[in-house]
Amino acid sequence: MRRAVRRGDGHLVAGDAWVEQRHARPFVLRADYRIVDRQQLLQELWQLERDLNRMLDIGPAEETVELYLFRDQRSYKKYMSRRYPGVPFRRALYVKGSGPGMVYAYDSRDFAVDLRHETTHALLHASLPRVPLWLDEGLAEYFEVAADRRIGGHSHMRELNNREGPVSVTRLRMLERLEDLSQMGRTEYRSSWAWVHFCLHGPPEAHDEFRAYLSDLKSDRNAKPLSTRLERRLPGIEKRLAGHLKNWQR
Repeated sequence: MRRAVRRGDGHLVAGDAWVEQRHARPFVLRADYRIVDRQQLLQELWQLERDLNRMLDIGPAEETVELYLFRDQRSYKKYMSRRYPGVPFRRALYVKGSGPGMVYAYDSRDFAVDLRHETTHALLHASLPRVPLWLDEGLAEYFEVAADRRIGGHSHMRELNNREGPVSVTRLRMLERLEDLSQMGRTEYRSSWAWVHFCLHGPPEAHDEFRAYLSDLKSDRNAKPLSTRLERRLPGIEKRLAGHLKNWQR
């Protein structure tokens, strides 16, 4: 499971050399290899920012997002162990200190998913002053797959349709209290994704409350929890969510 780590700063040190560098708002991209075979994926990242703005109405990224791409796991691990000693190995990382958000990833079988997931974190934090953990991860899970698979192609949908899903408002309230990634397991990721999916593709009332919630997060650090808003606006919310996931047609 990919997880964001937010610590440290990303200032370059003497000796860092990049084979390829690009700057196209909001991204600054640096790679230790020629990325000629990854042009489509890079275009997806620029489209990802537009999709986040269109679907969430959070506005364009207000900060630069730095992307650091590596040709293989060996070069990635060598760089990360020098830059972030003591941080456990992850295939990809989002790091946010006092400066721009930074995404680190190496070219692998899961490169596209990893890069979309961590870049979603970076873009959210470049637009919103605060992003609750469950929402941060739920949106990153939603946007980590290719655009044509977001609505019905994620493995979470199959898992929730093949077993009793954790869809209660009580669980959403529990998710809203989480503050550390160590508290996020497979069930929490799946639950967070389910609520995001419901708010984006469920009843119009849920979508309206979700957009209002995001708007409040952008301007108000004490935004009323989404669970409270949905319960007030949608009577029988748990049955409606369960029905949404069960009956959704790909």
